[in-house]
Amino acid sequence: MNKKYLKIAYEYAQKFSQDPSTQNGAILVNDKGEVLVKGANLFPKGIILKKERLERPLKYCFITHAERNVIFNAARKGIKTKGLIMYCPWAACPDCARAIIQAGIKKVITHKKMLDKTPDRWKDKTNIAQTMFKEAGVEFEIWNGEIGNIEIKFNSKPFTP
Repeated sequence: MNKKYLKIAYEYAQKFSQDPSTQNGAILVNDKGEVLVKGANLFPKGIILKKERLERPLKYCFITHAERNVIFNAARKGIKTKGLIMYCPWAACPDCARAIIQAGIKKVITHKKMLDKTPDRWKDKTNIAQTMFKEAGVEFEIWNGEIGNIEIKFNSKPFTP
């Protein structure tokens, strides 16, 4: 099942992510296995996408990470997030971890192959997020397997999960 849901998140990232260097997606799934809502790393609604806003470090002010975006999309649609499972190929940063915890999401499943590619500049932050999950009682699972038949951008390079 993890492969199926992670692939959906990858496909959503490939299609909708506005970040030219790192495409990430997230989905929220209920206990019945229904995908309720999706999100990708992109600009908030109504914010003008300009080339200079896509460059580091300015992009960090404008792009909403997939994890927070899927939570915001759920709120906009009136979907309760408490007790849902999030599938997101890459590990959360502390900002996203706080949102996940506060939204009541019970479990986060990420992809080992993408997690292993985490650039050094992000490793401390993803480790902090994992510590936050543990302390808050959010289950964190790293799925190890091949997705196949999809390519995204990760750290400005093509990546085939």
